[in-house]
Amino acid sequence: MLHVAIDARLPSGLAGGVRQVVLGLAAGFGSADLPVRRTWLVTRDHDWLTDIPAEDGVLVLTSAFEELSFAAAERYPKLASRARPWVERVRRPPRAPYDQRLRELGVDVVHFTFQDAFDTELPYVYQPHDLQHRHFPQYFSAAQIRHRETTWRSTALSADAVCVGTQWVAQDVATQWEVQPERIAVVPLAPLPEMFSAAAAEPSGRDLLLYPAAFWPHKNHRTLVEAIALLRDGGLQVPVVLSGAPTVEFDQIRRRVSELGLDGLVTLPGYVSQSELDGLYARARVVAVPSRFESASFPVWEAMRRGIPVVASDVTALPKQLGDGGLLAEPDDTAAWAAAIRRLWTDDVTWRRCSAAGAARASVYSWAKTAEAFASLYAHVASGGSGPWSDTVFSAADLL
Repeated sequence: MLHVAIDARLPSGLAGGVRQVVLGLAAGFGSADLPVRRTWLVTRDHDWLTDIPAEDGVLVLTSAFEELSFAAAERYPKLASRARPWVERVRRPPRAPYDQRLRELGVDVVHFTFQDAFDTELPYVYQPHDLQHRHFPQYFSAAQIRHRETTWRSTALSADAVCVGTQWVAQDVATQWEVQPERIAVVPLAPLPEMFSAAAAEPSGRDLLLYPAAFWPHKNHRTLVEAIALLRDGGLQVPVVLSGAPTVEFDQIRRRVSELGLDGLVTLPGYVSQSELDGLYARARVVAVPSRFESASFPVWEAMRRGIPVVASDVTALPKQLGDGGLLAEPDDTAAWAAAIRRLWTDDVTWRRCSAAGAARASVYSWAKTAEAFASLYAHVASGGSGPWSDTVFSAADLL
């Protein structure tokens, strides 16, 4: 049986989107009978990874220095994000640091689920997610860009397969990093949690607009807040919850909310637990995703899985992901955002149509199918397969 090491070296509180990928893979492999033996590579702090299948192995694979770095990053995420490139230049070893331990376990393939991989001579799948720094360099320091363009790119160029979630990102990686298209695999991700059956919902009893996202610059909370002010000035009061880790722009957005006199309408609770987030989704009439850049959006999946219409930016892979499950607006067009929100807030016919279409679209995707696609990709890599990988799980029409 093929033995795969899945990199989950993420401490609590960090990398929310990547964490969802890891949790989804754990759920998918737990629900699908696949010929893949799994060992999860973790930090000492891995209590968040609760759904690993009972038959899977767990290996703490970090150095004392890495553990110290993770602890500092969790406490000071903004500082750690900027310091990481300098740390990598100092401590990244020239040779594969963990290969002996992995070979002793009989590992055939390593799956790096996020960008900061370790050096290895084993066959590996690399999942870079996106190249946002190429499109919005103003959001990154010179050191961060240099780190991504050297360490990350060289890891991608040496990978046996580069895996991304959408065709948009696949084209971007091929164009920007000159990775051969035949080495790029597109594996769609899925909504979490899957316990919610993808079914149309009803608008009654839903009394808020939700945007669950950490406060990074590209998440573009400002446009949404200013659209809510326009609606208020036009006579429509839309209560909003902006949940998410209070990162770089949290204080600026909080000040903008006060400047616009929206303290009674806009709530910023910071990071919320999964149960609290579930409660917010249960009340949400609309989910907003005004981001300027997304490879694909988990909040879009989570909303459609629950039958909640979405207003999303008309950029990157978002229009294809959303389909008819909501409305689109240019990310910096405040008036367009206000108009789209007003329509879903006041027009029950449009709301129900988007709810049904979004639920139907989300039902096509599951982590069991994603895990099956990855199992096929692992086998392709382990066999030293030349030429493109042939996906037999998702049809061409399913690829985002």
